[in-house]
Amino acid sequence: MAVTPQMIAGKLRTQVSGKVYDDPLHLAFYSTDASIYQITPTCVVLPRSVADIQATVRFAAENGIPLAARGAGSGLAGESLCRGIVMDTTELFHDVVELDADVGLVTCQAGVVLERLNARLAKLGWQFGPDPASGTRASIGGITANNSTGAHSIKYGYVEAHVESMKVILADGQVETLRAVPVSRIDNLRRSSNRADQLAVAVHDLLAPQQAAIANRWPKSQRNRSGYNLHRAMMDGFVNPHRLVTGSEGTLAVIGEVTLRLVRPPKVKALIQLHFATLDDSARAAAAIFSCSRPPAN
Repeated sequence: MAVTPQMIAGKLRTQVSGKVYDDPLHLAFYSTDASIYQITPTCVVLPRSVADIQATVRFAAENGIPLAARGAGSGLAGESLCRGIVMDTTELFHDVVELDADVGLVTCQAGVVLERLNARLAKLGWQFGPDPASGTRASIGGITANNSTGAHSIKYGYVEAHVESMKVILADGQVETLRAVPVSRIDNLRRSSNRADQLAVAVHDLLAPQQAAIANRWPKSQRNRSGYNLHRAMMDGFVNPHRLVTGSEGTLAVIGEVTLRLVRPPKVKALIQLHFATLDDSARAAAAIFSCSRPPAN
């Protein structure tokens, strides 16, 4: 008997507490994003919890079905489209799990919309630094998977510089929390049975011998989208599996929750319009202005 979308959706409904759609209207809706592409999925899952994401990922893996996690779908390269299961976190999986206003840390579920988060943070004197143009609708999971930045990238850099840790769902459905691990602890962790520790060791062993090559060959441009964040996965004496997942577009793990470091909003804002006689003069001035402001190193 041929496996139909209705059969897949029916099985998923018995495993998740969220919503599962297989009707033509929803499939058509989720067949497009902000790109020029259109791919009709087999079904759509709206998870309500990390457990729902686990169950969906595990079901997809066991049955060989492609899976794409989706936030706002604001990517321009069709990142959120697939012929298998599209998992939209924005409707039911969008809580702020924890907020520590004393130190400036917030833990969010993947579906939290950036603009709504900043509106809440503003009342406490905080904001999230990177400000992508799609922030009115983009979700925390999406901007983390995309390693977004924005108009103030020179000041705040990319999202990866602000990720403290993240809870991810691996391809087999297992949940792990990834965070920075000191290189000095790697040898001790080799005997650990903890999956997150094992992943940190694996990242270290893969990248440690290649540090010189990565440093020499990584593009020196400020705005850089050259694949995985290999240059940030090991730096300053730490192994950073969470930074490797940031920007991986869902190819390494599904992001469930993210703990973010916040920044204080500027007390004063101003706009300056400068006029130059030549394009050469403006380029030289841009270099001088850039040298006065650097993105965060970590």
